[in-house]
Amino acid sequence: MINDLNLLVSEKTNIIEACISYMKVNYATRTTEYDKCRRDLTYIIEAFIHDLSNNTISNTIYIANRFWIRDKRQIHAYEVEVALYNYMIRYITEVHSVTQEFAETINNLKCIIIDIIKNGAIEEPNTWQKSASIRINTYNWKPIVPKKDIIDSIIDDLHNYSPSKQKGFRYKIDIYRNDNEEKRNKIYRAHAAELGPKARHNPQVLAPWLFFFSLRKETVTQLDDYKKNDYFMDLGIATSNIIYGASSRGVDTGISRCINYEQPIIDVLGYVPDLTIGLGYRNDDKRYFCPHYKKLEGIPGDKNIKPNIDSYVNYV
Repeated sequence: MINDLNLLVSEKTNIIEACISYMKVNYATRTTEYDKCRRDLTYIIEAFIHDLSNNTISNTIYIANRFWIRDKRQIHAYEVEVALYNYMIRYITEVHSVTQEFAETINNLKCIIIDIIKNGAIEEPNTWQKSASIRINTYNWKPIVPKKDIIDSIIDDLHNYSPSKQKGFRYKIDIYRNDNEEKRNKIYRAHAAELGPKARHNPQVLAPWLFFFSLRKETVTQLDDYKKNDYFMDLGIATSNIIYGASSRGVDTGISRCINYEQPIIDVLGYVPDLTIGLGYRNDDKRYFCPHYKKLEGIPGDKNIKPNIDSYVNYV
């Protein structure tokens, strides 16, 4: 088995090139982006190597799960992938002299990938990947209130595990139970996305719990621009930890930074926060009741499109 594994490591490049040649001959119209194919095949073979080395399947599952994002398969058809991975295993096991045990084990890993591509991701509960896959910015809320001990546990994790430059924690968080209708409407009005009589509002702040972030003044003066940058860095890290901590507990989150009417929020809090996070349970309805216009409104953000990863990530 060890010799077989060493062979897989040493022959990795040749295996990938054999697969690329197979694609070019048998599926010439499938793609012209063969560098991406090489990258993806490298991920798969390296996952096989890690799992074969440690007698696990977790690395293969992780790579296969990347074909899915939020229960949506990222390729329109998978017949070529299935054929290619079957060819890869035939090439490994027939061109090279490997033991039957090795051939069966690596074929089982291949079957895991194909099964996931066809049927959906396999996510273990309470993993980061699972929490990330179910987290979206939430705009509509069920009338169910997360218990305070859940909120406490999210904050405990923030305090115990969230990084902060020089452990400064330059932000302050006011946790607000959003159950007063008059004050809730003022908070909502403050979070208008723009000024004007037809301004769109941000229903993220209609959540049953709200986290209000502001500068902890004893750590940064208003005139210290360098340290204010540290504050915003700390705030961004804290936001990520909160939203994924909430997701791991089955709680949804919605973030808003739009405050165009300051006086209503000052009436409630006495200050204008830099960021607001709503916490609650997501309602999947595409419309919500707007307490300012007294009518149903569509949730924002539906038409926003994420850029292609290659447009903002580069190896240099």
